[in-house]
Amino acid sequence: MQMNLSFIINKIKKLLAFHNSRAETFKTFVLSMIDQRKIQHPAMIHKMHSPPSIKSKLERVRRFFKRTRN
Repeated sequence: MQMNLSFIINKIKKLLAFHNSRAETFKTFVLSMIDQRKIQHPAMIHKMHSPPSIKSKLERVRRFFKRTRN
């Protein structure tokens, strides 16, 4: 399931034609929404423990999606 989720996220990145850095932020954002106990892949676990600079970017992405949802 986890690997399929990563594959799906990568497909979404390509379909939306995000800039690479924004796409990676989007991927990290989605992965951070998953319950950490369900994540088995070490690379995904690493994404859960992001440095503060990435966390601030994720917060901007979260606010962006919250705005566009309304």
